[in-house]
Amino acid sequence: MSITTVREAHWPAILRLQDEAYSEIEPEPLQVLQSKWHQSPDLCFVYEDMQSQDIGAYLLAHAWHSPVPPKLYSPLPPASEGDCLFVHDLAVSPRYAGQGIGQKMMAQLMQRARAADFDHIRLVSVQDSSPFWAKMGFKSASQASVDDSYGPGAVLMTCALATQSVAA
Repeated sequence: MSITTVREAHWPAILRLQDEAYSEIEPEPLQVLQSKWHQSPDLCFVYEDMQSQDIGAYLLAHAWHSPVPPKLYSPLPPASEGDCLFVHDLAVSPRYAGQGIGQKMMAQLMQRARAADFDHIRLVSVQDSSPFWAKMGFKSASQASVDDSYGPGAVLMTCALATQSVAA
C-alpha cells in the first residue's frame, strides 16, 4: 500500500468510501468534495494498493481562511484560502480498519502542512470520532459552534503543528 495524492481516476473509489464511512450524515456530492481538492491538491491523499489499485482510504484537506469551519454540502467559496489547514474528511474502508492507515495519512499531511508553513490544523469530529483525533494531539475548541450540517455531536477540534507530530 502507498499514500499518493488524489488523481481524477480516484473519485469513484472516494465516493464509494464516503458511502461506507458515514452513517449519521448524508454523503456529499462529487462537486463539493472536488472543490477541496481543487483548492489544495497537494493536501489530498488516497491509500492505494499498488498491485490491485484498490483504494483503502482517503484524506481531503484544504487551506481555509476562517475560524468557522466550512459548511458541508457546499463547494468552497472563492477566495477562501487562508493560513489554517482544515481537514475536511478522513475515511478508511472497514476492510482496512485497525492497520494505522488514518494515522499514517495524518502523519503525511502534517509533514506537508509544516513544509507549507501552516501552524495549526482544524477539523470537525463527527460520529463520535473525537477519541481518534485526541490521540493525534487534537483538542476541542470549546468556544466554537459547528454548523448543524455536521450532524449531532459534531465537535470542532484543533491541533498546533509546532508541538505535535504523528508517527507514521
